[in-house]
Amino acid sequence: MTAVLAIFLLVYLGMILGGLPFLLLDRTVVTLLGAIALLVTESITELQAKQAVHVSTLMLLFSCMSSPPNCGWAGYT
Repeated sequence: MTAVLAIFLLVYLGMILGGLPFLLLDRTVVTLLGAIALLVTESITELQAKQAVHVSTLMLLFSCMSSPPNCGWAGYT
């Protein structure tokens, strides 16, 4: 339980700071390393990690991030 709390607090700190500047990590890397740390410490199982992924939300985020550049290439400003 203490490992989970330590990982949570470190990831939360990284989200607040916009990353961990002393390690040159941005938010994305901090959250990914937090998820890996939970798996390595066996705080969650691989099945639980797979069930936590919401594919529809990931598809929505990807489409929102890829739309603006495509609009710019098509001449929309």
